[in-house]
Amino acid sequence: MLQYQDATREWRTGVSRQGQGVDPNALQNQVATIANQMFNASQARVKLIARIFAETGIRDLFSLLHMTIRKNGSQAQTVRLRNQWVTVDPRDWKARADMTINVGLGTGSKSEQLAHLQLIIGAQKEAIAAGLVSAKNLFHSAKELVKLAGHKIDAFFTPPGAPADANDPASAPIAPPADPKHAEIAARAQTDQAKITVDAAHQKMKLNAQLAFEREKFALEKELKLLDLQIARERHQHDMARDAAKTMMDAAEHVEDARKRAGATAPAPLVS
Repeated sequence: MLQYQDATREWRTGVSRQGQGVDPNALQNQVATIANQMFNASQARVKLIARIFAETGIRDLFSLLHMTIRKNGSQAQTVRLRNQWVTVDPRDWKARADMTINVGLGTGSKSEQLAHLQLIIGAQKEAIAAGLVSAKNLFHSAKELVKLAGHKIDAFFTPPGAPADANDPASAPIAPPADPKHAEIAARAQTDQAKITVDAAHQKMKLNAQLAFEREKFALEKELKLLDLQIARERHQHDMARDAAKTMMDAAEHVEDARKRAGATAPAPLVS
């Protein structure tokens, strides 16, 4: 009879000896997987009972509470909503004809919540490259993680944009490390800039050498032209001197020939 009553109690409440995990005789011949399945089954029964209470009693309770506030609320009140103090005036609810009461769904055990949160954090890390995650989103995930661990967020993470404490320099946020890809791109850009500088210096040296060569070539060609002009002038003077001497010789020869011809044709002198 006692065993029948225990079995009936376990069936009605969903809390069994295996689910409690405190009876060594109940778990001595059970493997970990089976014990975990039995515990989850018993927890599902308890959650179902809690869900029935929420959907029937809690929903009706909040509906009646809302109706009471609508009838008797005569002044505005300041309440804390989503971590902010806001002013709520129940007199504005007189015209509210449509309202839905949502009972929060269970989020599972703490281990399940930690596993889900770790999946979300991993997805956020992947989504950072696509620009789908902000610093506020990452802080919210860190806040939920610390909350599940049973600690306060202020001791582990700093909200984005929060000013540093002037009396505590160590409270300033640590600058994030440089992205390796950005560092690689910067190093590559620096190398390219150095190469461009070296190439520009080499081109400048080459251009200066070319200009110096052209100047020396121009000076040499100028000297050669001057030498050619001087040689041509001297040759011209020599030719003119030679032509003048030849002309003088030819003139002398003509004079001599004329004189000879004149002497041959002159009459003989008379002899007395």
